[in-house]
Amino acid sequence: MATLAYRECPIVKVDDLRTDPRFNKQARAGLQARQVGAYFDVVLFEKGPWVSLLAPQSATPRTWTSSEGGFSAKLANG
Repeated sequence: MATLAYRECPIVKVDDLRTDPRFNKQARAGLQARQVGAYFDVVLFEKGPWVSLLAPQSATPRTWTSSEGGFSAKLANG
């Protein structure tokens, strides 16, 4: 995903990589090869550019809770 996409939505959640329509076959296979079944990204921007990424992952599909996303965003943004 491009930096612009993260600016529009700094938290990107993927609950089930197998069924998420944002991934093509190649991207899905690459993540599955690294045993990623679910993840979410929280991007920290500072004065324009992105400076940090927090990306919790799960080997199996799971539903990320809003409190997990909020906590991670709070950590990423200090």
